[in-house]
Amino acid sequence: MKKLYINGSSITSGWPLNRKSIIDLYHEHYKIEKWADGDSDDVMESESNRLVNWPTRLSKLLNVDLVDESRHGGSVNRVIRMTYEYIEDNNIDDTLFILEFPSGYRDELFSIKLDRLFNITIGNVQDIGDGTELRSDNKKVFNELNSYFKNFVDQETHFKKEFLSFVGLISYMKSMNVNFLIINQSITDEYSEYYPQIFKSLDIEDRIVKWDGGDCIVKWYWNDNNLHLGGDFKHITGYDDYHPGYFGHIKIAEYLYEYLNEKK
Repeated sequence: MKKLYINGSSITSGWPLNRKSIIDLYHEHYKIEKWADGDSDDVMESESNRLVNWPTRLSKLLNVDLVDESRHGGSVNRVIRMTYEYIEDNNIDDTLFILEFPSGYRDELFSIKLDRLFNITIGNVQDIGDGTELRSDNKKVFNELNSYFKNFVDQETHFKKEFLSFVGLISYMKSMNVNFLIINQSITDEYSEYYPQIFKSLDIEDRIVKWDGGDCIVKWYWNDNNLHLGGDFKHITGYDDYHPGYFGHIKIAEYLYEYLNEKK
């Protein structure tokens, strides 16, 4: 292996470790050297989270090149689209794909008004100030998004369609002998409910990273090991957040490093 290709959501990209307030908290309370200066709390302004996220740390432990296309608010459909595009456009020999598949309703739609793909979560439909996209862009399409959700979105239909896209990507990667692992948030719960026979036929149990026996990364770092931002700061400042904290990203990278070594 010479390269890592990684995609997923904020759990992978490291949001909100790009926010000045979070960087300052770690510096003040844990004496962590600031990994970025001059950032703001505008979540779209900086990518400094990638300096300390687990993909960067894992690539350094493995001493391999990294392509990290994860983003906060990223959807399963975004992961699928970008993985196909990367495979199409690049030599993937000696590349390990680690794909984190997010939970909850998320998607991407092409906006004619913005002339680009627009990232969608429940949040930016409910709040113009949601940090998934630029506030100015979210404001431009806010009414259209609300109308779309009111008239055309059914979550169960969405998840079923999403799963069929998942089946296509996984089947393609297996047929092409692509080296890949899956980091699960909810696919083994949601998808297996809708199409248990198809899900079983994918035969991907050995591709899903096991977190001390479980297969959900969130349960492992949050519930079981208290490695989230709330675990770092709730007892000090009252700040609570379920995303992996600075130390959480270190532990995730170390766990995956050992996991990969055991699978050799």
